[in-house]
Amino acid sequence: QVNDLIDRGFIKDVHVEYTAFVKKIMNRIDKEVDRQFYNVYYCGGGAVRLEKQLLLYGGNLMPNPLFANVLGNRNIAKSQWGE
Repeated sequence: QVNDLIDRGFIKDVHVEYTAFVKKIMNRIDKEVDRQFYNVYYCGGGAVRLEKQLLLYGGNLMPNPLFANVLGNRNIAKSQWGE
């Protein structure tokens, strides 16, 4: 897996690609949402991997971003069906 190769140092200097990718994401979001008035939050493994770049562009990470989707779905299930 590419993430393992990056983590082990076999693939180096990925930060330039990360920054370019996050810039593209932010440009697309800016077409839909005025980030000066709305907070945009990111979650998931991609958000964890791109955290530094997201924060540089004013992005916000959800608390516990790797499990935020699952925790949110758990809360929805609790509200629907109880504990």
